[in-house]
Amino acid sequence: MYQAANDMDDLHRLGATRHHDPGMILGKHVKGSVATVRSLVPGAKTVIIVETGASMSRIGDTDVFEWSGPRNSVPDRYRIIWHDSDNHRHDQYEPYCF
Repeated sequence: MYQAANDMDDLHRLGATRHHDPGMILGKHVKGSVATVRSLVPGAKTVIIVETGASMSRIGDTDVFEWSGPRNSVPDRYRIIWHDSDNHRHDQYEPYCF
């Protein structure tokens, strides 16, 4: 999870489209037996990983959402469903899973 001040700076730069390497943060990242999935979804109230039904949590005051769990829970190519502030449903592949 993103807790350190420099990591939050990365997330804020990402949200402002000023990060030099978004793929370093977004998408699925595996370390050992744990997978972490992050998505930048401006305007989202909720974000769910379709293949698992898992809810992603917003990181701080950013538009980045995160989920962590067993490495094989989420396939390499996965979709997210998100609801905006008007409760409209959006279904898409996570762009950083390709």
